[in-house]
Amino acid sequence: MPVGQFAVVVFALIVVAEIAGGVALQRLVGLKTNRERLFFWVWYASLFSLFWMAVEGQISMFLFFAWLGFYGFQSRGKEGWSGAALALGLVKPQYILLPLALLLAHRQWRALQAFAAIAGGLAVISIAVSGPEVLIEYPRFLVESTTWEEQGITPQTMFGWNSLITSITGDHSPSMALVGPLILLTLAGAVMAWRGPWAPQSPRFLLQIGVTILAALLISPHLYVQDLCLLTLVIGLGTVHSLKTTGGYGVWPWVAVAAWVGQLYGLELQELLRVNVMTPSMAALGVHLLLKLRNREAAEIVEADHTRIVVAPAA
Repeated sequence: MPVGQFAVVVFALIVVAEIAGGVALQRLVGLKTNRERLFFWVWYASLFSLFWMAVEGQISMFLFFAWLGFYGFQSRGKEGWSGAALALGLVKPQYILLPLALLLAHRQWRALQAFAAIAGGLAVISIAVSGPEVLIEYPRFLVESTTWEEQGITPQTMFGWNSLITSITGDHSPSMALVGPLILLTLAGAVMAWRGPWAPQSPRFLLQIGVTILAALLISPHLYVQDLCLLTLVIGLGTVHSLKTTGGYGVWPWVAVAAWVGQLYGLELQELLRVNVMTPSMAALGVHLLLKLRNREAAEIVEADHTRIVVAPAA
């Protein structure tokens, strides 16, 4: 197939995947009125991350479906399928290391077994095609690519903690002494979010997944604009939580507008203000989710106290 035709096919497939992602997100939120659906599709279709993904032929929708499938199957009690869905994220493995660690910490063996089976199968195929040396060369490539400053890898045009420090210091490879504490704080926040039992059917799970997605984005050494498509899922999960707990959309329509503006004008604002404003905005959203999660935990304790039946001993 000629290169031009191949590019058209790839573009079409990405657009189809983006439309499918929008349909899935709309169903997740459960939009009821035509006005709500119109607002959603105008917002979703005009997101710069989706436009850039299609134009540049990027594969970040794999990440979207990996996280969406992970949440969806977990909430339905299908642990094995959730692990299989998470394996879609192997296209950019740095974004799924955190949920894998959480699955391990909470002993979700079925999900881990399904993930390992698919990852192992892909490894066998890679070895058959490229030879056993790929097991060493590919991890080395991933590590070395974090220090590249060419071939489109320019931290000053990205997002995340690494890009934030780059925009402040002007150093394209900032010291871990500067980036490390921010990464550790982010990981600590993610760990705090997952205190207590693993409860996929609880409203808390929506917030926990949202915090984890944001943490994975922030700590990534290379967070491209197309990867910000995951913010749509964070907004969707937050909206569902608000609907379940308060019956309304809360702040989430405003968060959606802020995400739209941040994706489209984030780099321009960075040039104007000399600092990457999108990254601290994502961190602030993560803190908001953590506070909501803490309030939700307190509410569940109160609900448990109200429903507890105390039987007095017979006289």
